[in-house]
Amino acid sequence: MMKKAFFMIIVVLGVVSLASCTKEYHCTCTYNNNVVYSVDLGVQYQNTAQTACSRYDSTLKGIIWNCTLH
Repeated sequence: MMKKAFFMIIVVLGVVSLASCTKEYHCTCTYNNNVVYSVDLGVQYQNTAQTACSRYDSTLKGIIWNCTLH
């Protein structure tokens, strides 16, 4: 009985810890200290959101957008 209870506690803690790793992220791109693009990325893991946000970084005709995750 104790083994089952211990196993259930471990499973519940694992599920809770995985669920808490995701949150809603927002990506904002600026140029010359002005916001030029902003997008909601939705609920994701931080590394996935960072990858998605960095895709908006661009250099077009010498204009560099710096995108940051919030």
